[in-house]
Amino acid sequence: MFGMMAKMSDDAFRFWRQAAETVSASAYVIDKRSRMLSSGRIPTPGDLAELSMMVTEKMTAFGLANLALTQSMMAGTSASWGAASDALAPIHARATANARRLRRR
Repeated sequence: MFGMMAKMSDDAFRFWRQAAETVSASAYVIDKRSRMLSSGRIPTPGDLAELSMMVTEKMTAFGLANLALTQSMMAGTSASWGAASDALAPIHARATANARRLRRR
């Protein structure tokens, strides 16, 4: 495994690290938010605020990812690991920020 990682470019390694962190953070956030709705109690104002952010934050993050991909295509670098990492960056940032915030809650 370490031999494979040694051969991986810095951009590829950054992309796969971001992808793994995004998947892990997303699973945690989905679990926490699902529990807010399924706990059998009335959601608190904090719960409602948390749940109301879901749609707008996703629209923003995926819009920024689309913009990064469009810019990469315009520059002719859309097939690179760096372009993939740049596109994943806003989604990664939102998912990991949500996980950090929910862990403190």
